[in-house]
Order: sequence, then structure tokens, then C-alpha cells
Amino acid sequence: MDPVLNPVVLNVDTVPIEYRELDERAGRLGVGVEWGITFLSKYESDEKDVRRITLGGTPIGFLLPVISLTSLEHDLSEDDHFRRSAYQVYAELTGEAPDKEYDERVYILVCWYAAAEGKPNDFISLSICKYGIYPFVGKVSLYNCDKKPLPPSNISVKKTISINKLDKFMKRFVYELLPRETNRYARFMFSYQVIELFMDLLFHSELDRYRELGKSIGSIKNRISDISNGRRLIGLLFESAELNQAPAGVRGVVNDILGEVNGKDYTDSGQVHAPDVLYDFRNSLVHNYYRLEDEEALSHVLAEIEDKVIDLLVNAMTMESLRSVRGDFKSRFIID
Repeated sequence: MDPVLNPVVLNVDTVPIEYRELDERAGRLGVGVEWGITFLSKYESDEKDVRRITLGGTPIGFLLPVISLTSLEHDLSEDDHFRRSAYQVYAELTGEAPDKEYDERVYILVCWYAAAEGKPNDFISLSICKYGIYPFVGKVSLYNCDKKPLPPSNISVKKTISINKLDKFMKRFVYELLPRETNRYARFMFSYQVIELFMDLLFHSELDRYRELGKSIGSIKNRISDISNGRRLIGLLFESAELNQAPAGVRGVVNDILGEVNGKDYTDSGQVHAPDVLYDFRNSLVHNYYRLEDEEALSHVLAEIEDKVIDLLVNAMTMESLRSVRGDFKSRFIID
């Protein structure tokens, strides 16, 4: 456990009565549902950083910094559904450990669900990582992901892999490396390694597809030659996962560093596709690190590659276009 900094204590003196007691209208909202509470963490918290969570367009809960439970100064403080959720969080947390101190960097994902459906929290937490809000298991986030966008007022999540079902490496990546690794070079390389793992899955799935189609040995050899090229393989992966977009800001940063050296205009999406931006940046980071000593530039590209990795992890079990890698992904990286 990390030491608690800027502690937040939840009790009758710190939590407004609106969250500690329910009026008749808010009380009716919790009838017939179960509640799931999961701890997350963000490097810099804000008491106004309260967001609705929707799954398939349906509201299922809220994301809230623990410090928001001590304040009425945010947009959802008068929302009946939020008050009902805040009451549930307060009741459960103070019931288990009265006057316990929470680090202000702790966030809470609270969801309501029908008993027959099961707790959704563990299956949607990956979607929230895109905003620099990571799983919390006794250790708060140490990485200042200041180049990530603020979460929208309604965070749309996908129900996908339970983080607890991931294998040792993937679980470590989500639980430890994303929230705790502060070396930007290491963060980039760990993230790119996940992309390479997906590239490997796609490579083998393409070969299996050719074999199943009864292609000749010559055709299979040609396909091996074609997709053994890293640039082509990452391009195929991004196309399959529908990740062929790179923000203008990231393109500009990479162009300032590599444009003249490589003779490419990275700001031109017609000339340089999104996977090529990351592929060339990774190669330069490995072979010519001296060009990339600008921490600000690295932060921009880091935010982008982490988004791509999280999208891959979320979409691997949900997108039809990634169906070919799903079986191998489950067998290699998910523990039953």
C-alpha cells in the first residue's frame, strides 16, 4: 500500500447530507438492483471530474473521484441517479471502514445491475483507461498523462475482457505499468510490445486462413513474405482493428522530429498512414534515441499509442473484424 497523500475522510462531518440520506425520489432508484464498486486512480484528481457511464447507450453508473463525495460543487450533484449512487458508495465504504482515509487520487466506478446479469465493473474498466484513469489495487497512479483528453460527460464503455482474467503479462501491463511506470521510453516500449503481440497473432491467423482456403505452398510462401514485413503487418492490424487515425497534434510532433530525416510529411494522412507514424517513431526511438530526448514530444506519442493498445485489448473480444485473432488471443492471454 502507498502512503496516503492529501487524505479524504468520509464521515458525517465531511460528506453532505444529500449523499448520506436519501429522499423518497432518489430512494426509489435503487430498488431491485445490485451495486458494484471498483477502485481506480488518476494522477491528478478533480472534485468536478464526475462522469456518467453508459453501455450500449444505456446509463449503468458513474465514475467519481472520492473527493467529489465531500462536495456539492459539480455538475451532477443534484442529479437523482448520482445522489443514489453516491449514497451507495458512502454507505458501503463507511460501513466497511468508518473514518478510513482515502488518497484524493482514488476514483470510484459505481454501477448498478440486475443480479442475473452480473457485476459489469471488471468488464468495462479497460475502456476507462483511455482517460488516464487506471485500476487501483493499493497503489495510486504515478504517471501524469497530461496529453490524454479529459473524459466526456458521458463515457461510453464496451463490455469486454475482465482484467482479472488476463494472463500475467497483460495483467501487469494494465495494473502496474500503465498507472505506475513514469519512464516514458519504457512506457512506449511496453505499449509497442502489446501491439507486436497482436501483430504476431494476426500473422499466424493469416497463415491459418490461407491453409484453410487450400492455397498452394507457393501462395502461402508469398503471403509469409508479404506479412513478415513489420510495416505491412502493423498496417494490416490497424486496418483490421479500424485504428487508421492519428491526431493532427501527434502527426505534427512526429513530423517535426522525423519529417526531414525520413523525407516524409507526417502531417499528410494521405501520404503517411497512422500505423506508419507509430512504426517510424518506434524505429527512431530504438535506433536514434538522441533525436527523441524531448519529453514533451514523447508524451504526445505515448498518449496515442496507449489509446491504440487499449482499443486493441477492448476490441479483441468484440469486433467482428478481429474475429480471426480472437481464439488465439483467448488461448494465449486469457486465463479461465
